[in-house]
Amino acid sequence: MKESMTVEEEFLAVKPQVIKTAGALVSKWGLGRDLVDDIVQETYYKAIKYQKNYTLGTNPRAYLNYIANNVVIDMYRTKKRKGFPEHIPAEEAYDLADTTPEMGELSDEMKNALNLLSPVNAQIMMLQYVLDYSIEEVALITNIPEGTVKSRMFRARQTMKDYLKSKQ
Repeated sequence: MKESMTVEEEFLAVKPQVIKTAGALVSKWGLGRDLVDDIVQETYYKAIKYQKNYTLGTNPRAYLNYIANNVVIDMYRTKKRKGFPEHIPAEEAYDLADTTPEMGELSDEMKNALNLLSPVNAQIMMLQYVLDYSIEEVALITNIPEGTVKSRMFRARQTMKDYLKSKQ
């Protein structure tokens, strides 16, 4: 980022990536596709409101996606507490192919293997391999230590590998 950019300009520069991540998070947590705009809006609202916690020139993408992750988790917990179904029908789920071409290219078997994972582990795998975040960024976004992210990724890869081998 340029040194002369304001906090707001830095945040707006990464908005497409935040939208993409919000779409992936909504899909994995089983929330409706109509919530993506709400999540992005709430993310930017909180980022601007608490911009004193952000250091200009650092990684705005990781900072905003960390906030987006927390917003999604809050929405999921709220919906669950209010008695909404934990998962919504597939036809109403957010289609990752809309915002993440890479996800649309995954085979059905690979998608099924991802669905075997817990939401947190699947989220880690999607952030790393589908959305191409570094381990450090994944740790920041999920608020999980890097070592824990690495071990969860290892176990998730093993689970997926075992599933895919059983399908051969």
